Parts: sequence; C-alpha cells; structure tokens
Amino acid sequence: MALYRLGSEFNVDHLRIGAILIIASAVILVTPNILAAIIGLVGVVLTIMGIGEVKRVVEEKIKGM
Repeated sequence: MALYRLGSEFNVDHLRIGAILIIASAVILVTPNILAAIIGLVGVVLTIMGIGEVKRVVEEKIKGM
C-alpha cells in the first residue's frame, strides 16, 4: 500500500501499477501457479521502474529550489 501511495503522490503510474500487480500476485499465490509468478515478476519490474521515476522527480524538485 505504501508503494501505491508513493506512486500516487508523485504521479508515477509505473509504481502504482507495479504495487497493484504485486498485491494481486500475493493473493493468487495462495494456490501456487505460474501465472502468479509472472504477475509478481512484472509487478516487481514496474515497481523498480516507478521508484526510479520517483527519484528523478524528487531530484528535479530539489534542484529547482
């Protein structure tokens, strides 16, 4: 939930979608299958990309001060 909120705060869609996919894969993993693993992997990749985007936005705001 924290990652989703962080994505919302900085308007980074990759992070929000990644967080949703990670949560969905955790729910699906109650019954292990390959679909949950794929969804989780995509979620992690999007989350990492989103965190990088948040870092870029924060750095731009700091430079603008």
